[in-house]
Amino acid sequence: MDSLISRDTVTDLLHRLQALGPLKEAAQPKEEQDADALLGVAKTPSATIAQAMDLYLSEIVADELASKSPEQVNNFSKIKRRAVANFVNINGNIDMRDITREHAHAVRKFWHERIHPKDDSKPMSGSSGNKGLGSLRKLYRRYFEHIGEEERENPFRNMRFKDKILTKVMPFKDDWSGHAYSRQMFLKASIDKAHSLYGLD
Repeated sequence: MDSLISRDTVTDLLHRLQALGPLKEAAQPKEEQDADALLGVAKTPSATIAQAMDLYLSEIVADELASKSPEQVNNFSKIKRRAVANFVNINGNIDMRDITREHAHAVRKFWHERIHPKDDSKPMSGSSGNKGLGSLRKLYRRYFEHIGEEERENPFRNMRFKDKILTKVMPFKDDWSGHAYSRQMFLKASIDKAHSLYGLD
């Protein structure tokens, strides 16, 4: 009966185990990682988006927040966590590696419906949507830079809204033209009076 394991496989495993010999005597994290790499079982860092935000605030931007007041840090954290909470409500608390462009579009749609409401509700500003999307975009970039994957494409890239609130144009009333004419005449009379009082040309 043929062996289930080929000679090449056995030889390769023996070579790997021999290479692990010097690493067995010490248990430093770096050496443990080297051992995993030699065996082909190295684990890649993994975190949900909520866990990534915890890491972002506690470690990744810790130096940047050190010079801010407690109130500033609180406001900063509140904006970032609100963005993640919106993402989780829409897409779930998924792993950072599983976030796709589709998930990002779902968040953009969430904001689009609030910036351009179809009902009579008050529209939100474009800057509100930009803060939400911008927070997620930066979290994604800084997290993967932190774990050494700088080249990963950002699913939240190039997503922005115009920074203004859309207002509805109210229909003109029938007597609008008469009021406009009255205001114009009042303004003209005021200017004429100013000219006469102050000798303006």
